[in-house]
Amino acid sequence: MKFKNLGLTKYFLLSLSVIASSLNFYGCEEDNPVNPVVSYGYMSVYHTLAGGPAVNIEINGTVAASGVTYLQRLGYQQLTSGNNNLKILAGSTTVIDTTIFLSENKYYSVFVYENAGNVIALITTDNLTSPGSTNASVRFIHLAPGTAALDIGAVGKTTPWFPFYTYGQVADFRPVVGGIYDLYMNQAGTSNTLATLIDQDLVAGKIYTVIAKGVPGGTGVQALGLATYQNQ
Repeated sequence: MKFKNLGLTKYFLLSLSVIASSLNFYGCEEDNPVNPVVSYGYMSVYHTLAGGPAVNIEINGTVAASGVTYLQRLGYQQLTSGNNNLKILAGSTTVIDTTIFLSENKYYSVFVYENAGNVIALITTDNLTSPGSTNASVRFIHLAPGTAALDIGAVGKTTPWFPFYTYGQVADFRPVVGGIYDLYMNQAGTSNTLATLIDQDLVAGKIYTVIAKGVPGGTGVQALGLATYQNQ
């Protein structure tokens, strides 16, 4: 077949070329499918509800841990970044139902505790940057209801590591030289020691959270004192 109109001929050939290129492109897509990029955040959950019963922890509708008792925790869970649902159940009763946004490659801790008669989730963003080969990294959270402001430090040190922290207050991580310490919990601004935690090995390069726990006059695990957790 001959084309007398050269302009039409060029247009026809160009159209065929575009169609062929499109078919080739889609063929490549089928041979090499592009997988969506999935990003993750990380979340841990602590049972720090003084006097509270054992609980079940549900994340996005799935039971992540059951029968979690006071001062126990669920370690960091890798979850898709974005909104994630957290439920805390005491028996068949849901005591917390909240949505937590996790940023990509960030770490979070959720502390279940009581505030003004309500069970709530205290959410922290955890700085897990390595403190190096000489220091440990430590933070403090006041989670002992019915207790006034506290000073937290190490026996033999001139000043408290965490001075005048009130209930529910979260300290930033701070460096301390790695070593074994006797920790104290004093009534803020005084030498009145409410509790001690001896022989705590704060290893250089590791990261820790120290909490005030229990209640005044409590016994056993509910006794007023300090508890230490290694974050990483």
